[in-house]
Amino acid sequence: VHITMKHTLSLFVLYITLHLGLSIFCYTCSNDPDSPIYAVSCGDVDPDSDAQSCTGCSACTTSIYNDGKVMRGFSNDASVQDGDCDYQDMYLRCFCTDMLCNTDLCDNCNGL
Repeated sequence: VHITMKHTLSLFVLYITLHLGLSIFCYTCSNDPDSPIYAVSCGDVDPDSDAQSCTGCSACTTSIYNDGKVMRGFSNDASVQDGDCDYQDMYLRCFCTDMLCNTDLCDNCNGL
């Protein structure tokens, strides 16, 4: 098999395209001072926090706990849709599917 530079470049472009297509960038933080991803503004709308890429993740999340703590991150659950809300005993989690979309406080959900 003879692989030319053109083939190599084509494969590289395909790899990058697939990689970017399967990644999402989300804000990642928590307003819990004991968390390794602590950011004081994480509980605010439009937090000043780190943004990270997650390969294989399909959505960004914001989780609001009953005690007031907020955590932002990723979901690899491919079944979630943009705007979905997950109501649990201890928290409310909302999902969004655009890049860096997890900036609000689950305003589209009905609350805890």
